Amino acid sequence: MNKYLKNFLDLYSEDDSIVYKAILEKKDWLFKKLYMPCNFLSVRINNENVYPDLFALMDKTINFEPLALHDSVFEDHEELYIPTMNKFNECFRVRYFYDHYFTLVEPTTFWVEIDFGFLDDKGYKDLVANFFPCLTKEELELTYDFSDIKELLKLAMCHEIEGSYVAILDKNNLINDRFLAPVVRKIIYSSTLSENKIAALRELAKNLNVALEEVAYE
Repeated sequence: MNKYLKNFLDLYSEDDSIVYKAILEKKDWLFKKLYMPCNFLSVRINNENVYPDLFALMDKTINFEPLALHDSVFEDHEELYIPTMNKFNECFRVRYFYDHYFTLVEPTTFWVEIDFGFLDDKGYKDLVANFFPCLTKEELELTYDFSDIKELLKLAMCHEIEGSYVAILDKNNLINDRFLAPVVRKIIYSSTLSENKIAALRELAKNLNVALEEVAYE
């Protein structure tokens, strides 16, 4: 069995010592340099354009989102896709992180370098047990029995990009889908962004007192 899958399953052990050991293992995954993709995509609320990622970062929070898996994860189980996505998103929100940054399809994307070592005790306790390395659907050994909470949560861990991680938080532990986390250390962007968006990132970096770096995505 994959060691990351074993760690995940150990969290549900009836032996407290096994659960505690599994949580301790997560420190090495959480306390490392990580990168989070963000964007300038907006939503319309009360006749006003709102930028969830940008506004969350300004408030030193991270915006969590509903799970949106590609339907290929449900190959041969297509009838389960919509009801299972609805079931997951009634209870949980997710955010993905990576151990590197790279080019994404969306031209409005930028990256933030984060360090979870700056979380306070409450933030750490809320996040550490709910932070997982991602695996392929084969490595996760999906059974598609989503009456089992473990199988439901496995879906969010399903990701094909190497070096990816996911935080899965209960909606009830978030405020407007945000998690308090003053963890941004640097903002990274490409010169392909429009000047007004780059100006917005300059202002964000100034307000957060963090570095701003222009790069050529690999």
